[in-house]
Amino acid sequence: MMTQTNNYGRRKWAGYTLAELRGQRELVNTRIAVERNSLADDVDELREKITLRSRPASVAGKMFSALSYLDWIILSVSFFRKIAPLFNRRKR
Repeated sequence: MMTQTNNYGRRKWAGYTLAELRGQRELVNTRIAVERNSLADDVDELREKITLRSRPASVAGKMFSALSYLDWIILSVSFFRKIAPLFNRRKR
């Protein structure tokens, strides 16, 4: 069997095998996964920097920023229960 050659006397390229194509696909998928994780890490780092700058430096500001919405609701209901009797007009 004679191999095909080009004008320069070199053997012509026969193409990739199926195993080589699968290997290339795995290599590309791995690179995509690595870049996706790298991008996610960069976004998380940027979010941390943004939230650290937006927090107030005072003690009261730190206390208020640490409270969640549920904490605010509980505090407002307890405050309302303590204040409401002062405004309640009773008939005697």
